[in-house]
Amino acid sequence: MQPSTFRLYEAAGHTFAWLPATLQIIELDAVHAEAAHLLLHKIEAGTGEVVAAVDGPIAAALEALDNAGFSSQQLKVDQAVLEAEPMGFRISLTENCDFACEGCFSTTALRQTGNPLRTMTRQTLESVLDEVIVPWARRRSLRLHFFGGEPMLRFPLIKLATLKLDELEQAGDIHPISFSMTTNGSILSDDRIAFFTEHGFDVGVSVELTPAIHDQIRIDLKSRGTFDRVVQAYRRLREFGCTSHVLVTPYPPLPDNALDAFAQLLERFPGESITVNTPFDGTTLGWLGAEEHLSFLLGAHRICREAGVSIDSALTPILSAISSETPRLSPQATTGNQIMLGIAPDGQVVRSTHKFADAYAVDATAPKLPATWREPCRSCEAALVCGGPNEEYQVATGLDVDDQKCTFHRRALPLLIKDLHVYRAE
Repeated sequence: MQPSTFRLYEAAGHTFAWLPATLQIIELDAVHAEAAHLLLHKIEAGTGEVVAAVDGPIAAALEALDNAGFSSQQLKVDQAVLEAEPMGFRISLTENCDFACEGCFSTTALRQTGNPLRTMTRQTLESVLDEVIVPWARRRSLRLHFFGGEPMLRFPLIKLATLKLDELEQAGDIHPISFSMTTNGSILSDDRIAFFTEHGFDVGVSVELTPAIHDQIRIDLKSRGTFDRVVQAYRRLREFGCTSHVLVTPYPPLPDNALDAFAQLLERFPGESITVNTPFDGTTLGWLGAEEHLSFLLGAHRICREAGVSIDSALTPILSAISSETPRLSPQATTGNQIMLGIAPDGQVVRSTHKFADAYAVDATAPKLPATWREPCRSCEAALVCGGPNEEYQVATGLDVDDQKCTFHRRALPLLIKDLHVYRAE
């Protein structure tokens, strides 16, 4: 094991060890907590001497931590506040959209609350760039993802941010930034596509499984279907050489030929990757982990593997953990630093751009201490491919675990293992 930078935090009578390199946060038992503090003393003393005058269990725990490679001058006690280490930011430029899609987890849901939809101003974006994005970009390379609503409604802001950050990168003031965007594809004019191509954007276009389903769900504000317009826009993206892919959400009930339809979708929208989203509509929660849903996801992964297309779905973290033989110890990612912080239209930095955003708004420089595993997770057969409870869910609901997430992972594993050779990385 490589030496790991780590920090200790005391909170509510508990001791947590935070490993930024792998985004793991581990609650220590009393023995390991005391040993960790002794290890701190050993590190600060700058000697290789074993701390003396400790009992057997503490000495064994100290030796275990030492042998695991923990070595850091950054080990310190704080007030239960972790420094965020985002690998990127998802900027929600507006909650408005020129579509009125049925079951949209963002715009449509917000409209139903009766609250006004927010739109980011130029002044807010400039503040976000100066106070959040640029300081982080001086420390590391970042991903910047423009989101909505429909982000193309605020294209001038996309252009402003891209040009400013490119200029800073060319001057050597910041690390490289990669740009991406999710759009409904309705207003992708040639000049804008040329801009995205020039600046290396990865453009994701939202579609539905079949043209008929698309025209039923993805309607414009005049209740017209939009499939033909989206196909045309996607073709232009590919003709310009812009990196692009599609995102599809398999809402129930699926058509009888769902996997055939998925294969046809790959042909209609050629690309190097595809994203299969999880439905967020409250009426479809029972769909998560249902046999039909899991069979579709497994089949989609098989089809993509045969076609040489990368796929991202709710199964991806499970497959990644299994194929790399790397336990998933955090709900954020399997390995590496994978936190994407969101930035809401009012400039607030949040752990999620939608769903739990209002319940989990945090300061950009001091996100709250992530929740740790609860007792149900410690004995769960899916723990090491699930990563434990989602902190946003815990904060928003006050519950320890998300039963829907638990059900999904527990039902997915037996089906996956039957054909493990198909999905395992070569």
